[in-house]
Amino acid sequence: MARAERHSSATSIDRRTFWLRRLHSLTGILPIGLYVIIHLGINSFAASGAETYDEVAEFLESLPYLILIEIPLIWAPILYHSIYGIYIHATGKPNPLQYTYANNEMYWLQRWSGIVSLIFIGWHFWQTRLANYLYGTPIEFEMMARIFAEPGWVAFYVVGLVAVSFHFANGLRTFLLTWGLVVGTRARVVAAKVAAVFGALVLAVSLAAIWAFIR
Repeated sequence: MARAERHSSATSIDRRTFWLRRLHSLTGILPIGLYVIIHLGINSFAASGAETYDEVAEFLESLPYLILIEIPLIWAPILYHSIYGIYIHATGKPNPLQYTYANNEMYWLQRWSGIVSLIFIGWHFWQTRLANYLYGTPIEFEMMARIFAEPGWVAFYVVGLVAVSFHFANGLRTFLLTWGLVVGTRARVVAAKVAAVFGALVLAVSLAAIWAFIR
């Protein structure tokens, strides 16, 4: 009887862990990944000059009930993904007998890039969006240009964006595997290559936005 109860309890925990991990995987792509793409798209307007960028930023900030949209659809998923990601980082251990050396390396790179991404996104949020929420500080071209006038901030953002790009791209690859959308060795190799190209593209667009604020 006691053994059956322990088995039932273990099964319940395994089932809960399964769904929490699935939710963690899903939120990394939707809505967080989609938000990253949209955010990069907005920042790319900096290449068209200060006036164009400020017009786009002002339009977004003028949207009604924006904070009520952002909290449940962006910040709450990011909070969950971050907290559960830290839990996985603290408790997860890759199996050297089950996974190849390369996969173990990718496992740890994904975990640590997630930590760096969390620090970067948290600081970027505090530096821009939170200041806008609390004090009405406009997020405009001049504000970003002042930030990137300091070499230290440029270095911080470059490191952060490298981490975000890798974490997003590799997360996309693992999402396809986790959800059974990619099956077979050949398909996995193709998915890895596509994810690598995607990550490089995300990073290139990110760095181009920084350059637009600097020049």
